[in-house]
Amino acid sequence: MSSNVQGQTVPWGAVAAAQLRMVALLQRRDFLVFAGIGAVLLALSLYGLMEIAKNPPQRPPDELPIFEGLKVALLFVGLLWPLGVWRRDTPEQRGYFWSLPVARGPHTLLRVASGWLLLMGVCVAAMVVGALVAQLYAMQLGAAVRLADWYVPLASATLGYLLISVLAVLVDSPVRWVVWILVALFGLRLVTGALGLEALWRPVESAMRSLTIALDGPQPPRIAARYGAWGVHYPIWLGLAAVGVIIGAFRHRDAK
Repeated sequence: MSSNVQGQTVPWGAVAAAQLRMVALLQRRDFLVFAGIGAVLLALSLYGLMEIAKNPPQRPPDELPIFEGLKVALLFVGLLWPLGVWRRDTPEQRGYFWSLPVARGPHTLLRVASGWLLLMGVCVAAMVVGALVAQLYAMQLGAAVRLADWYVPLASATLGYLLISVLAVLVDSPVRWVVWILVALFGLRLVTGALGLEALWRPVESAMRSLTIALDGPQPPRIAARYGAWGVHYPIWLGLAAVGVIIGAFRHRDAK
């Protein structure tokens, strides 16, 4: 239970269910777009199966690593997902959050969690369909389906979702902030390179490499030995993103 103004109390279960339902309604367009893209890709995959049946490859692969390609696609879905979760509710429009009969910060966190649950549902559905299609290809080619690192697409999508959620709960235009951050990094690189101040750029470069590894998943032994294992980089960035979301959730923004 949680309490707020006028002595009202609302069960947290009811609040969570309401948030999940509302986010699902806000994401209807995203679900339709995702389903449309998935239908096109599925049709192309089935067409590819028929082409393979007509013209079998001379050297079919020994195994099909299906989750390697899905990892990149689901990462981009995770990066874009917060924009739908907070559609029509920028921080300046979120004053009503602070007047509802529920605790303020946790209410925002519940919305982030609801969006994440829906994102995971979409990712799992895509992975199941991908695995089934890959199995059809494997049967046609006499290859094996490699299911190793199945968790990487889910982990990458989660981290991307949390990173953009930090901006979504803090600022009014997350996309604009992402663009300005990239522009600032590009400008910093040009200046440090032109002035020979490489020492100032190295920490930024290390942080960017660490984030890339965290989003990319387990690295080959040579890369892991040089820059550190994925299991080191991922928890750091996941923790930083979670702290950022919590700070944004408890930051009071009055409606204008």
